[in-house]
Amino acid sequence: MQFIDLTIQQTSIRKKLDKRISNVLDHGRYILGPEVNELEDNLSEYVGVKHCISCSSGTDALLIALMAKEISSGDKIITTPFTYIATGEVIKLIGATPVFVDIDSQTFNMDARKIKEVLDQPNIKGIIPVNLFGLSADYDSIYEIISDSDIFVLEDAAQSFGAIYKGKRSGSLGDVSATSFFPAKPLGCYGDGGAIFTNDEKLHHIMESIRIHGQGKNKYDCDFFDFNNEYKTTDGSEKHACPKPVKFVTEATKIIGNQKIVLDVFLGSGTTIIACEKNNNMCYGI
Repeated sequence: MQFIDLTIQQTSIRKKLDKRISNVLDHGRYILGPEVNELEDNLSEYVGVKHCISCSSGTDALLIALMAKEISSGDKIITTPFTYIATGEVIKLIGATPVFVDIDSQTFNMDARKIKEVLDQPNIKGIIPVNLFGLSADYDSIYEIISDSDIFVLEDAAQSFGAIYKGKRSGSLGDVSATSFFPAKPLGCYGDGGAIFTNDEKLHHIMESIRIHGQGKNKYDCDFFDFNNEYKTTDGSEKHACPKPVKFVTEATKIIGNQKIVLDVFLGSGTTIIACEKNNNMCYGI
């Protein structure tokens, strides 16, 4: 049994897909071509932030954000142990130490109340809440708890693109946010990719530079010692061929306890989306 059947989706958009890929082959700009710029503009508008930076994976999106915040050896980042390895992995890759806090037994997301138990540790620089199974973490409580500190929030939105938390879309809930376009994710591509979102102008420019070997104003100027995380134009072009994530058809609505369960069908994709609304927090899961 295939839990994610991408062939059904591909059948429904094949003509648009072929046209988009043909356009890339015709103009020959295979790395960060015009389709990537178009995608970034569409994503930032949808999420509701000023800036979107695409990159090669959701893991690199997290890593670039940490690098831009100048996290390094000796620093500590609070996160959840109940997540894919990439969340903790990027903290270790950059030389920092992950500080794990337990999860809420009802949501399986980071229990914001337990953040207080580790805040007295030295060198806590940031928090990476993970929006698990399409459900956003409790960001209001997280920000309230760290309000008297300089700790930043990096939203791991790899599993929650399209979700809404108290009127705001996932991807706009942190000081900086990262998502993944791995094929099985809510918005996937044929290959791999990721994106970073922020309203911070300075951070945006730093992350754009980090994405391309620390590139400065000129191509061969290097302002940072970094690596290459460019997003392929073909990945951007096929995503434009997919139905926009806001297009849903409601098939059924049920009230179960204090949750409203909405069964939606992603238009033209053959993908069924289960939308769960609880406490003004809308999450999506396949």
